[in-house]
Amino acid sequence: MGLTDEDEQFHRPPDPLPDNWQENFFYILWDTGARQGMMMHIQRVPGRQVQEARIVARAGQRSASATLTGPYRADRAVDGVTLGIDAPYRDLKVRTEFSGSPDPGPLGFVAAHTGGDGQSER
Repeated sequence: MGLTDEDEQFHRPPDPLPDNWQENFFYILWDTGARQGMMMHIQRVPGRQVQEARIVARAGQRSASATLTGPYRADRAVDGVTLGIDAPYRDLKVRTEFSGSPDPGPLGFVAAHTGGDGQSER
């Protein structure tokens, strides 16, 4: 079975809904020449009514990372993250605004803090 255009959209949770069912998205938008860009993982767990985005962005010599958490919404990502798909698998728009921490969190992982005084828009 191959992928369809609908596979790049949010999915309808199964019915009945297991408590631990989740949908995950992972975006890597990186300019290797300039060594800047962003990575973002979005986890959506409708059975627990929560979704979360872990984000790290780098521009110039500055980095910022944060975790954005909010209520599950079937039709969109967590507040602070906007996704747009104009042409599945060809034209994707990703926008995020967050106040982040300029350093890694515990154990060296990025996006382990809920926010901070660093600003990033990508």
